[in-house]
Amino acid sequence: MTTTLVAVIGPYPVEYGTQGRTTHDDIRNMVSNTPGADLVIIPDLVGGEPDMGWGLPRMRNLAVQYGMDYYRVLIVENDVRVWEDTLLSLLTHDAPVVVPKFSFVSYPPLNGKCYGPPINGQYPLHPITWAPHSIVLLRTRDVVNVPVMFAANAEGTDYKRWAKYGLPAVMALDTPVDILRVPRGYAEAVKDQRLPDNYE
Repeated sequence: MTTTLVAVIGPYPVEYGTQGRTTHDDIRNMVSNTPGADLVIIPDLVGGEPDMGWGLPRMRNLAVQYGMDYYRVLIVENDVRVWEDTLLSLLTHDAPVVVPKFSFVSYPPLNGKCYGPPINGQYPLHPITWAPHSIVLLRTRDVVNVPVMFAANAEGTDYKRWAKYGLPAVMALDTPVDILRVPRGYAEAVKDQRLPDNYE
């Protein structure tokens, strides 16, 4: 079984900074820095969908299907800025579901809503209290026990259902990433979703 599939949700990268850098550039750099990792871009199933609530979950579930021949699958959306060691850092935590520490750069109030107190004896792992599916690392042998991995309109709470099937989800506070757009569920409440002018 090959090590890890990196499945990118959304074929359209987000540009940032003044050097023409994109989130896809960062993802490719991360994959090339991770031995045994392969990359796949998930086809866009959102555009033109009559039921927008199922568009993103279908893309995420397709990513899981693509990753079943791998030990792990990292699902990462096109608005996430990763670092070259992001995947290597996440892989050090052998848990069924691991997400990095999110930083919502255009809406900092969300940053503290995602994790609870540290798990006893397991720092830097914290239980998830709320999390979008912007980036998540799954151990595929455990995923097969869940009938529907990503459900429509359940972003941020799917992890509660996963726990019922023996997939506790944790956040690794030693692995930060930047999310460059506010999650859709919060978009209505946020007037200015632009990146800070000095973001590089």
